[in-house]
Amino acid sequence: MSKSHLIIKVLFQILAGRGNNLHEVQTANGAAFLVSMPTKFRKNVWIKRGKCVRSALYEKIKKKLAHRE
Repeated sequence: MSKSHLIIKVLFQILAGRGNNLHEVQTANGAAFLVSMPTKFRKNVWIKRGKCVRSALYEKIKKKLAHRE
């Protein structure tokens, strides 16, 4: 994805690991969804349940979240 599709940096709280490098996360406004960790980080970064991570929302994800609310 190009930088032009970048919307906003967001803090997420990790709710649970769902396998195959998928994590259930929650935003500050309570929206929960699944995210995938990029391949280059999968063997170098470990994420614990309850911790916060910073990520970016992209146009495609923002549209999906708008339909859920």
